[in-house]
Amino acid sequence: MPFLGDLERFAATTLYPWRFAIAALAIAATAGFVALAIRRGWFAAARRHPGRTGALVAAVVVVLAPASWYLGSPLFVRTELQEPPIVAVRPTPGPATPGPTA
Repeated sequence: MPFLGDLERFAATTLYPWRFAIAALAIAATAGFVALAIRRGWFAAARRHPGRTGALVAAVVVVLAPASWYLGSPLFVRTELQEPPIVAVRPTPGPATPGPTA
């Protein structure tokens, strides 16, 4: 699955600076799609076939929800490890050991 990793890196590095513009365009596209669906009567057709509509919505959610989270989470979830710098520790002197006696 290296393809998904490449796609995630592309989304995180290239699209991150444009996240607000992309969100605005996505909202506008969704509003346009809803307006088109109302004009063409897709909502009325969905109400006439609730079983099919439910199955289609469930399939779309099962596929798109994990993919959206995997690809989109690097845009707003940032983690960074904060550790103190490594310092050299001077050995502490232990009890004196008696040397050889003459």
